[in-house]
Amino acid sequence: MPDFDLSQIGKDIAELATRLFQQHTQQVIADGQQFASDMQAAALELVRTRADITAAEYDDGKRDLRLLARMEGIKQRGLSKVTIDRFTNGVIDIVLEAAEAAL
Repeated sequence: MPDFDLSQIGKDIAELATRLFQQHTQQVIADGQQFASDMQAAALELVRTRADITAAEYDDGKRDLRLLARMEGIKQRGLSKVTIDRFTNGVIDIVLEAAEAAL
């Protein structure tokens, strides 16, 4: 499996967490990094097959990545679902970009 730039992924997640959440930043970063780790293989596979699938199938694959998002720490803190969804989508974009760069 190609190497992901985990350092850059961590920085990007921290920046996103700081921008979206005024409090609970450390928990949000931890949840985001766990989510990024959980979906690396699936994201890489999605990026590898992108040329062979339709745009709709690619979008379906991105939605499937959301199923891997637990974000339990921030959910327990009662944070807004809309904000958690925005954060989750941002982490997916960060990891997909890293997967493309790794190939």
